[in-house]
Amino acid sequence: MYPAEKDANLALAQATTTKEAADAAYDVAHASAQSAKTAKETAETLIKRYDKELPAQKEERARRMEAYQKILAEKALSEADWKAVTEQHEKSEAAALQETIMAHGTKKATAEGAFAAAKAAIGDATKPVLEDLEAAQKAAEDALEVTLAALEQLKESYRVNHGAYLALAPKMEERGRITQEYTQIDSLYNRLAGKVTGARMDLETFVQRYHLQRILYAANERFQDMSAGQYELRMIGDDQAGEGKNRGLDLMVYSTVTGKEREVRTLSGGESFMAALSLALGMADQIQVSSASINLDMMFIDEGFGALDDHSRNQAVKVLQRMAAGSKLIGIISHVSELKQEIEDQLIVSKDEDGSRVKWVIS
Repeated sequence: MYPAEKDANLALAQATTTKEAADAAYDVAHASAQSAKTAKETAETLIKRYDKELPAQKEERARRMEAYQKILAEKALSEADWKAVTEQHEKSEAAALQETIMAHGTKKATAEGAFAAAKAAIGDATKPVLEDLEAAQKAAEDALEVTLAALEQLKESYRVNHGAYLALAPKMEERGRITQEYTQIDSLYNRLAGKVTGARMDLETFVQRYHLQRILYAANERFQDMSAGQYELRMIGDDQAGEGKNRGLDLMVYSTVTGKEREVRTLSGGESFMAALSLALGMADQIQVSSASINLDMMFIDEGFGALDDHSRNQAVKVLQRMAAGSKLIGIISHVSELKQEIEDQLIVSKDEDGSRVKWVIS
């Protein structure tokens, strides 16, 4: 819309000046509107008051007119004669006043000075209307009564509230002490329960990570043997253990080939079986070490070997055979026929038209 930035800035400055002038005019108009509104409300109030007073004033005028007519009738005077009498009376009063002033000539200067001072003090002020002053006084008295009533109500409210405060102050002090104690306990609970932002790992997970680490030491001896030294199970790091809910026990697998960690769900079926078998054997070792009264002398493995390739299957069987060479009994339940060559003692289950049959094949 503008050929250059300076033209846009100039237009902006002009628009700002116009807006400021408009705002100033608006403020003046708003003040005038408020003043007019106040004057209108005052005029409406006076009109309402005069409307109420007008009937009484009309009645007073009629009463005085009736008395005036009665005096004229009693004195047998016409209205012109009455005016002449009043004019003469006014002239007589003026003459008497003049004589009084002449008699008190020494006070004239003082009176004139006082009059001049009073006139200067009054200035251009208009003569106050007595009815308006009385109405203002009445309004002020009404407002005073309302204010005094509100003051008494506030005093009563203060008395009641102060009494309640004095009664509740000991309880509130005790409540503050209990609240502080609860806050400390609740903060400790939230931290131990892993409900604090940035520290979501609870105490149970923290303790379980300690035991899981010991299990992984024993499990990795088998897992590295089964995987020909390729894989190692590791727990998720402490910096990531508290990021999500219950992530503290998540496992990662480290590859010695790539030198990187990855999630265990990326393992193949056979690798997952070897990892699970290693964990089971490692857990058995730790249970037996932790509880001297418990001896895990027997272990059964149900399926799982079908997902392994020949090399992985041979490695897993060698680990189991080394365990069985000691005091443990290892039982393998499988349909993989290649395992028959690796297992010495076998309980073979076969099925024919007469049903299922079992037989022992002992080496």
